Amino acid sequence: MAVVNIRDTRESAAVSTSLAYSPPTWTWTSFPRRYLIAVMAFFGFFNIYSLRVNLSIAIVAMTENRTTIHANGTIGYNQDFPWSSKEQGLLLSSFFYGYITTQLLGGWLAPKMGAGKLYGLGILTTAILTLLTPLIANIGLAPLVAIRILEGIFEVLQSIEAKFRRIKITS
Repeated sequence: MAVVNIRDTRESAAVSTSLAYSPPTWTWTSFPRRYLIAVMAFFGFFNIYSLRVNLSIAIVAMTENRTTIHANGTIGYNQDFPWSSKEQGLLLSSFFYGYITTQLLGGWLAPKMGAGKLYGLGILTTAILTLLTPLIANIGLAPLVAIRILEGIFEVLQSIEAKFRRIKITS
């Protein structure tokens, strides 16, 4: 007569069921919060710095001379935006005129609004203004300078950096 050990059958059943497919148990809530904030801050900073330098790169193509051959055979040179070096310098530096005011304004607003809201508002507004840049550039140089000054005002990264350092993040 064979003796069946009930305990052995339970263990072997547990082993056989553990080989079956089980969905992954990883979720964003199991990810340490400090790493999540670090990744989000990285992408936020990347976005802001991309918005800051895009005109510095685009202005080369906007002001380059393009050779065109007319129907009568003459060669002409055209520019999309015939800005002088002085006007280009004004346009590129106008961002930083607004950025200067951000230091005081952002430092004053960060404790009142909260650093996260101020950071998000700054990125959103700067992104919208950057999307409007091609339309405004076709209007004229003065409106484009004004838009760049506004973009500088809404870049609040440096002003809220100290506020982010004081946040205690637990994982």
